[in-house]
Amino acid sequence: MKQILFIAFAALFSLSQMYAQRTITGTVTDSQDEPLIGALVSVVDAGNVGTITDFNGNFQLSVPDGSEALKVSYLGYRDMMIELGPSNNYIIVMDESDLALDEVVIVAYGEQTRRSLVSSVSTVSGDAINNIPAVSPQEVLQGQASGVQITNSSGLLGAATNIRIRGVASLNAGGQPLFVVDGVPLNDGNYSNTLGGGTGLNPLMNMSMDDIESISVLKDASAASLYGSRGSNGVVLITTKSGRAGTNNINFSTSYGFGGPTDTYSMTNSEEFLTILGAPIPEELPYFDWQDGVLQTATSFRTSLSFDGGNESTTYYVGASYSDEENYVIGNNMEKLSGRLNLTHRVSENFRFGSNLSISRANMRRVGAENSTFAPLTSAYLQDPRVTAFNPDGSYRRTGFIANVIAIADLSVIDFISDRTTGNLFGEYSIPGVGNGQITLRADVGLDFLTTEETIRYPEEISPGGYGYKRVLNDQKWLSTNTARYNTPLGDRSNFSVLVGQSFETSLFASTTVEASGYAADALRNVSSGASPSITSATRSEWALASFFSRVQYDLDNKYFFEASIRRDGSSRFGADNRWGNFWAVGAGWDMSRESFLAGSTIFSDVRLRTSYGVTGNDRIGTFPSLGLYAAGVASDYNGAPGLRPIQAANPDLRWEQTTQFDIGISGRIADFFDLGVSYWRKDTEDLLLNRPISQTSGFGVITENAGDMVNTGIDVDFNFDIFSNENWRISLGGNISFIDNEVTSLPNATEDSDGNKFIAGSASQRAVVGKSANEFYLIRYLGVNPETGNAEWLDSEGNPTTSPTQGDRVYVGNAIPDFIGGLNFNVAYRNLTLSGLFNYTYGNYVMIDDLRFTENPVSGFNKSTILLDQWENPGDVAFAPAQDSPTRGIFAQRSTNQLMDGSYLRLKSLTLRYDLPVRDLGINWIKGLNVYFRGNNLLTIKDSDFRGQDPEVSDTGTSNLVQGESFFVIPQRKMYTFGLNVTF
Repeated sequence: MKQILFIAFAALFSLSQMYAQRTITGTVTDSQDEPLIGALVSVVDAGNVGTITDFNGNFQLSVPDGSEALKVSYLGYRDMMIELGPSNNYIIVMDESDLALDEVVIVAYGEQTRRSLVSSVSTVSGDAINNIPAVSPQEVLQGQASGVQITNSSGLLGAATNIRIRGVASLNAGGQPLFVVDGVPLNDGNYSNTLGGGTGLNPLMNMSMDDIESISVLKDASAASLYGSRGSNGVVLITTKSGRAGTNNINFSTSYGFGGPTDTYSMTNSEEFLTILGAPIPEELPYFDWQDGVLQTATSFRTSLSFDGGNESTTYYVGASYSDEENYVIGNNMEKLSGRLNLTHRVSENFRFGSNLSISRANMRRVGAENSTFAPLTSAYLQDPRVTAFNPDGSYRRTGFIANVIAIADLSVIDFISDRTTGNLFGEYSIPGVGNGQITLRADVGLDFLTTEETIRYPEEISPGGYGYKRVLNDQKWLSTNTARYNTPLGDRSNFSVLVGQSFETSLFASTTVEASGYAADALRNVSSGASPSITSATRSEWALASFFSRVQYDLDNKYFFEASIRRDGSSRFGADNRWGNFWAVGAGWDMSRESFLAGSTIFSDVRLRTSYGVTGNDRIGTFPSLGLYAAGVASDYNGAPGLRPIQAANPDLRWEQTTQFDIGISGRIADFFDLGVSYWRKDTEDLLLNRPISQTSGFGVITENAGDMVNTGIDVDFNFDIFSNENWRISLGGNISFIDNEVTSLPNATEDSDGNKFIAGSASQRAVVGKSANEFYLIRYLGVNPETGNAEWLDSEGNPTTSPTQGDRVYVGNAIPDFIGGLNFNVAYRNLTLSGLFNYTYGNYVMIDDLRFTENPVSGFNKSTILLDQWENPGDVAFAPAQDSPTRGIFAQRSTNQLMDGSYLRLKSLTLRYDLPVRDLGINWIKGLNVYFRGNNLLTIKDSDFRGQDPEVSDTGTSNLVQGESFFVIPQRKMYTFGLNVTF
């Protein structure tokens, strides 16, 4: 039986009665005798008399004399009417035959039952969210949604994540999915300067995980086409919690956790350092453990309080949460405070209105960019171990190019404050009796206001004269959406629905940066206190999107389903002749289990076949990519007078990037214990938006144009086993696996390599190549240290060993795209004790650990990895590093496959042990539900034995499409141990 995806804590809303009553008790279960937790049991025609089942499915209800029936409701099950007889105890078994198919799924501009879906949608909700100690919603999807690859850009708090839904659909335009929270598309919010933390920020870091009810991922054209120009990379719909009529709950949760990094490099001490350099070792040799100086115990404290409930006319959810996170590297912490109000009020039978409003603040202390020597771990790895952090008098030592990060953490200010307000106001009016159906009119106004303030202040000890920096940014988005929906039956066998709508979205971005130096005293913190404050940057931009859309749905006999949608978008990012784009999709579904040839089958049930085809678009290429732009300022001055200079070449022919998608899938239940779903998909992207280098005589470096095509294909598999279930035990195993293949098919204006392959370089190591993938590594092949000579050897372009390779010896050696990705989850429950776990994995991808060119350089002045102690000494030695006197020692660390690793891994992402206290059995009626838990995350990582990086799951390439799977001193994720409590009153 399907594992329950949510726990609705028991709620009591019985009113004291002034007349005779009797007490009815009972148990509500499914057909497998598994208790249904949170089923609503109410007295028919008795107003607000009802209760909700506890964690064992039991209920107790005072029923007025004369009551004739009970009504039992549970999400995904058919309502049951129970006639009351002389008995006071009832065993109620709910019909779960339509559980999976009648489950409500959030889709674009509405919701559908899973039975009627003709598109590919993955949904994560309930315990699947609660069991992951995630800081942001993206982390929840990792390993739990098929076809979705999540790559963390860093282990720093608030760091961005890169999400690819069914491969990469673009090269140069935005590759991230569209995030929609309660109907409001969010702006990217990935803003940070390189001084205060080059790692990009997570646009959803302000959001409280305790407010989230479900996350739906729209993966194919049929699901995403109503988002038109922004649907090529998929859509992530986040639905927050709401109240439920007939209940009133108070929910409190709190947790505390501690931990450290999943892994770190092993670096040399002073004696080992000199040994590798071949230098004499003096009798008195200073040593300072920089790693010990920058590492600390990571801690996490989170707490939340919410109220939810309502009656027939009004439902509400009010929540507040606070978290305080301290990372395992010094100087990196984050406090978050958020509040949410979700309210719906029905004025009359035909009219209702509501709001979803969230206000939040994230206050973060950041550290230097990980690719700089101002970052704690980067500096700790590279700092000469003979250099100490302190002078003899106890003051901080100036350590030169490799910064004294202990002093920076203690004396400097690197603060980032993010304030965000998101919300949606709506009004809905229904007009019944239109033919045989009903028209529903709805108007929504949404907003997303983001304000950030970044402050940096380095004292005299860090930057002579002191340095100050402040950047203030505002990003405001308004959205207006109006829809009309008509639903009607067509005779006794079919239903018809049509949606028409219009939306208008506008976004305004502005930022100002001020810098200063020459401070009279370190105590002066404001940027205005410097001797020469100046506005070094001031930008403003805006864009708008106008859209018209429609969707038609039809079903016959509740087993044949058809859907068609179209959207016309007009974007200010393109020229007048190419501003409008048309995006559409068609889909069909067949519930085969309702056919006579499967009716009554004991092997197959709930078998559904679906397919879809459509076109989505992408316009995320900047604000004014088609226009010729000019800049003013000091760089534009001419002969001492203010002036303007051209900075961007115009291209009025620039048009939409489009992705055509095909999807076909089948799902079903086998032998009443095994659920299986398989989908094949293909995505063809044409008119790729690319920056093409042009002649410098034009006055420009590149021009943006449509020039290229790419294809992604794959197979998604979802499965779940109900292994065993009885009155005491419940055991289940589930998971998913996705196979993904990517190929660039055309780059007509790109550069050619020596073999005539057209390519676009993403980095010094990686290219997008016609006939290959978008993320091919192009490197010299490293062979190893010759056991006889002690020289390092590489392969030349012909495959022959050489000790003096050149850049002309580079070849394509693999790519950063996994052969397959996925996740595994298990759940073992014995009475009130539950053990659950989640694994995620990737296989077949390569990772370039670029920082090894520094930590494994045997001749540099930087500190070194202890692996270099394994150096060749005598003929026959099988060693890692060449001999001390080898002529190849100086080029040993050059960029090659020596730093290219197999990035395959299997990670125990989360392991949770939870105990649900039987509060009703203990006679504690004032508590409706209480559980305590222990949770560990990132407890175990199985990776290739030759992997020499810190964490195969992180990549500092951020949200770039052209560069993936490269890491340069990116700190690993946290391994955490957490204790928590959840209680409902």
